[in-house]
Amino acid sequence: MEGIQAGMKRGIIEALEKRYEATIAEMHAEINIILNNPVGIGEHTKFIDEVDQKLQKIADSEEKINILQSFKF
Repeated sequence: MEGIQAGMKRGIIEALEKRYEATIAEMHAEINIILNNPVGIGEHTKFIDEVDQKLQKIADSEEKINILQSFKF
């Protein structure tokens, strides 16, 4: 029974890591679009705010990955 529980724990952790990795990849792509094709954002101040929000999502996701990896299973 413990093997099943350990497998479920590992599966949950791997799924969360993949979720956070996908968020990081998505934010990198969106930042590249903003920096290389800024037509979609009208005001320059919004460029900064948009990139800052996306960087925060990257930082949050990286921190969550680090926390998950600190668990010993």
